[in-house]
Parts: sequence; structure tokens; C-alpha cells
Amino acid sequence: MTATIEDNDIEDRFIAEWHRRYDAVRNREERTDSVDIGSLGDRMRTVLAYQLAARGLK
Repeated sequence: MTATIEDNDIEDRFIAEWHRRYDAVRNREERTDSVDIGSLGDRMRTVLAYQLAARGLK
């Protein structure tokens, strides 16, 4: 399974998609009243850090 992930650049694609979504969230800050975008962005970064730290452990 790990070889398949590496051979198909799945991790790189995951990270690129994460950055796309993260940037979209951060760019909406001025258009949102009900969500603390800064806090959401911080939590997104925390989740990504957990995912990257768990590489090879799942």
C-alpha cells in the first residue's frame, strides 16, 4: 500500500489539495461573520500536522 501511495504521488496530491482548501478558507476572512477564520485555519494546520506525523502508522 505504501508503495502505491508513493508511486502515484498521493501524498503530494493530498498536500496540494490541502493548501488549496486552506488558502480558500483564509481568503474568505473578510466575508464571514459567524466563523473565526483564524482559529479554523489554525485547527486545519493542527490536523494536517497530525496526519503527517502519523505517516506509516496507520
